[in-house]
Amino acid sequence: MIDVASFKDYRPSSNEMLSEALKGLLATPKTLPCKYFYDEKGSDLFQQICQLPEYYPTRTETLLLQSIAGEVAELIGPACQMIEYGSGSSEKMHIILEALIKPESFTAVDISKEHLLSVTKALSNEFPKLKVHAVSADFVYPFSVPEMIGHGLRVGFFPGSTIGNFTRDGAIDFLRGTREVVGPSGAMLIGLDLKKDERILHAAYNDSQGVTAAFNMNLLTRMNSELGATFNLNEFCHEA
Repeated sequence: MIDVASFKDYRPSSNEMLSEALKGLLATPKTLPCKYFYDEKGSDLFQQICQLPEYYPTRTETLLLQSIAGEVAELIGPACQMIEYGSGSSEKMHIILEALIKPESFTAVDISKEHLLSVTKALSNEFPKLKVHAVSADFVYPFSVPEMIGHGLRVGFFPGSTIGNFTRDGAIDFLRGTREVVGPSGAMLIGLDLKKDERILHAAYNDSQGVTAAFNMNLLTRMNSELGATFNLNEFCHEA
């Protein structure tokens, strides 16, 4: 079951979002933090992206995890404590949870509160013996993990090749932060993409249905709604 007391909310405030947006848009080249893609609508659009025929990462990694889940479970051992960074739909974690040996607790960390609560509630219903926690946070910054039960290994899970979105220094800082969470005797399971033919990448991120374009453009819509921005979406187009 989900213990309401275990839900923690560390999401960035509107002032933080505004500050980061201004800093990024005044930079050369202009940037916006990708974490702000994931409001409720953005999270739903990303789940649609994962189902697109051109978007190979989710499909490939899911098949890989299904093939090695038993081996992973043996390496992790019983009574483990799992922590998923950027949990999204937690479909890949679901594969791992089914294979694990009597896992004790699972903490999902995601910036989209509504999506997070929906997913953790579903997981809690499906795995009634599992202690499920939900933490709404930008996981690149320090946050507190609710007290977890279990005497087994504490394991961080970061699939999807999301670490590829970081700069080298940013990736190092993130990994240092995860070490603080899992502890010196903990472990980390990370999904990484390999180098690809440019045509495969282009198809994956410029999909024919325009879902990725809608996902990216939704960030401008969100800034108009939440920050009082005045972006004219007709003056923008998506190109990955």
